[in-house]
Amino acid sequence: MKALYISLVDITNNNIGVVKKIRSQVKGFRDSGIIFDIVFLKEGTIYIEEYEKNYKIAENISTIDFYSYIKDNIPLKSYSFIYMRLPYPGKALLNLWKVLKVSDNFIIEIPTYPFLNESKNLKSKILNYILICQLYYFRESINLYTYMGAKRNEIFKNKCLRVYNCVDSDSLNIKSSLNTKKDKRLNFIGVAQLATWHGYDRLIRSIYEYKKNKYEYHIKFYIIGNNLEGCNEKEYLQKLVRELDLIDDVIFVPAKDSHQLNDYFNICDVAVDSLARHRSNNYYNCSLKSKEYCVRGVPFIKSHEDDSFNDCGFVYDCKPDESIIDLEGIIDWYLKLDDTATSIRNYGVNVFSWKKQLVEKVEAAIKCQK
Repeated sequence: MKALYISLVDITNNNIGVVKKIRSQVKGFRDSGIIFDIVFLKEGTIYIEEYEKNYKIAENISTIDFYSYIKDNIPLKSYSFIYMRLPYPGKALLNLWKVLKVSDNFIIEIPTYPFLNESKNLKSKILNYILICQLYYFRESINLYTYMGAKRNEIFKNKCLRVYNCVDSDSLNIKSSLNTKKDKRLNFIGVAQLATWHGYDRLIRSIYEYKKNKYEYHIKFYIIGNNLEGCNEKEYLQKLVRELDLIDDVIFVPAKDSHQLNDYFNICDVAVDSLARHRSNNYYNCSLKSKEYCVRGVPFIKSHEDDSFNDCGFVYDCKPDESIIDLEGIIDWYLKLDDTATSIRNYGVNVFSWKKQLVEKVEAAIKCQK
């Protein structure tokens, strides 16, 4: 079986979480014996990756022409199926229909569904409406949607397959150990392409309120990452930290690759998943980052529903609103935590495998359609 992954994302940038995800997905398919090519755009040049070797196939291609070029120059019908992550709401999606009309073997991944409320502005919302219209119109070209979100029977009148986000556990080191709980400190770590729904400002304000009172623990928060495209969240957070005089308590670090992150995870106690998904009216989220935290063996906090972690003691649920986070409650939870880094990682390795969550299910779905 031979398949193709179409990506507008530059998959050579390994500091970005979505690239790690694409890489681990493709690895899962390749490990199962599927010949899996990737076509992607990097700085105006289209590359195709075959057997992990990149070949330049076109230069001076604008984002809006990406799908047009693929439609005219790549034999899409020669592939058993074509896997495509739903494009970001930009100009490129205006020509998405050109590839959809060529073949009827598309599997489209929706990272978060529903997604319309996550549009950052009016332009993004209009482009997302255009995208939805294309997906409805060319629904006969789409075999299946894979998605991360609450359970549902169909998406845009098509069959859908719900999966959990996963990571490549082989590429992620386990945290060296859970730090001692006797030294009256607690270090948080949040790793993200920063956007408002991460809600890191909630934790920053909560640290400020905690310090205003007689506090027993010294708390630090390491924020690692750059802005999500089109956002200025990092600048907003940095301004907030200056205003609240927390420069020594909240540390900003540029985006790092998996290896560089090891040192930061080793000095941190609790990781931070999204704390403000409610801002986009989305109370369920199966985030990629929480799966990485888990496989690294780090307990974490979140404010949304994620049933992949039901009944897991190493997860602390905050309120899904704008209230101050109960840091005393988190400290108490952490001190009573029975899980070890090894037990947390073992849960992640067993549950969040692309082979189990995606590859086997996609293969089964394709066989049913033959």
